Parts: sequence; structure tokens; C-alpha cells
Amino acid sequence: MSTRIHPTAVVSPEAELGDQVEIGPYVVVEADVSIGSGTRLQTAVVIKRYTRIGSECEIHTGAVIGDVPQDRNFKPCRSWVVIGDGSIVRECVTIHRGTTEESCTRLGKNCFLMALSHVAHDCVLGNNVVLANGALVAGHVQIGDGAFISGNCLLHQFVRVGRLAMLGGGAGVSKDVPPFCLVAPLELNTVSGLNVVGLRRAGVSARSRTALRRAFRSIFCSGQNLRNAAAEFAGRDQEDALVRELAGFVLESGRGVCRFRAAKETDETGL
Repeated sequence: MSTRIHPTAVVSPEAELGDQVEIGPYVVVEADVSIGSGTRLQTAVVIKRYTRIGSECEIHTGAVIGDVPQDRNFKPCRSWVVIGDGSIVRECVTIHRGTTEESCTRLGKNCFLMALSHVAHDCVLGNNVVLANGALVAGHVQIGDGAFISGNCLLHQFVRVGRLAMLGGGAGVSKDVPPFCLVAPLELNTVSGLNVVGLRRAGVSARSRTALRRAFRSIFCSGQNLRNAAAEFAGRDQEDALVRELAGFVLESGRGVCRFRAAKETDETGL
């Protein structure tokens, strides 16, 4: 099937469209845009200049991708949004491009951004990241592979969220969220345990989960200085690779990491 463009769509002749791209009614695609094969743009989507969208993506009604950053210091320049293959962007999502020349806001493969979520300038999302409805991600945030950001979460600028972490609905963070950890709903800058369900679904072995549980208790629940506790695990070559990843994340944090606070319901925290 060849590319299909609805007669009401406005598509720049300078846009590059792959095979079997579908562009719906009232869509706007500006110049300097690339859209991969099999991608579908539904009604009233706007794809701004300097946007690259991979193959087999779905962009739903009212999404705006690649607009200029919401930054008073922004000076017009060529900066980018890049979206990986197989990603889904639902209704009225906004994704803004980078703030400086050749900078980039980047989404990995198979990301799922639900309705009304926002990704600000210069963010980097890994593969298989989920943002639920209304999640707001400020500038320069980094989110690791497989992380799940629940509805109406707030992520402060420059925060890092580690791989396979989960933020419960309405949580807010201005500190880094370590990999494999769980932020309980409506909490601020605290972790309540491990994201055990997410670890199981990702195929993490029982042995590694046990090692992570032991390390989490030592780093976050022992009363020691976090960096000192993490350093003990990071320096052990024989330690489980996921434990070293957790410890290394803590040691690399420039903002500081979320502290432990027990959740009211602890049956899924792994502690």
C-alpha cells in the first residue's frame, strides 16, 4: 500500500515520508520532517520542523510534536525531536525540541505516551517507557528503559529515573529515582521499595531479585550514608550486575536520590 494523505492535510513537499505512511484529516507536517514507513498520523496532528519519527508509530488526534521549547532563553536554532520505532503517542500529547543548536529530545523504541502527557525540551527517554495520562516531564529529564510513570506524575527538570522504576499516580520527584525502585502514589521524593511486579514482568530472575532486595535494605534502610552504603556494593566484582547498576546510579547522582519511606501497603515492595 502506498502512502495515503487526506486531502485536508497540509504536508510540506520538503517532508520525507516512508512507504505506507497514513496522514489523516487536518494534519500539518512541516518541512525538515522525516516519518518512517507504516507510521499513522490521526486527525489534527501537528508535526513541526526538525522532527524525526520512526517506523510503525501511531500518533493520535491533537498531538503536537516538535514545537519550540517553553524556555524564555530559547534562541531560534536547528534542534530536534527523535521518536523511535513502534512508539505510540496518544491524544493531545506535546513533545518539545531541544533548546540549543543540534540538541535533541529523544524517545526510544516502543514508548507509550498516554493522553495529555508532556515531554519537555532535551529529555531522553529509553526504550519501552510508559507515561500515563497527564504525566508531566520537565526539561533535561532522563528516563531509563522500561520505566513506568503513572498518571499525573510530576518530574522536575534534570531528574533521572532509572531503568524499570515505577512512579505511582500523582507522585512528584525533584530527586533521582534509582533503577528498579517504586515511588508510592502521591509521594514526594521517596521510594517505598522495589518494583517487584515490574522486575518479574521484565524477566529478572528470582536470584537477582533477592540480591536487589538485600542491597536495597542495606543502602536505603540501614541508616548509613547512602553513598557510603552504595560504594560497598559497587566495588564488588562478584556482586549481581543489577545490584551494581543500582549502587552505581546512587553514586553517580548529582541531585541526590529519593529516600526510603515505607508505603502504607507493602505487599508489592519486595521488602
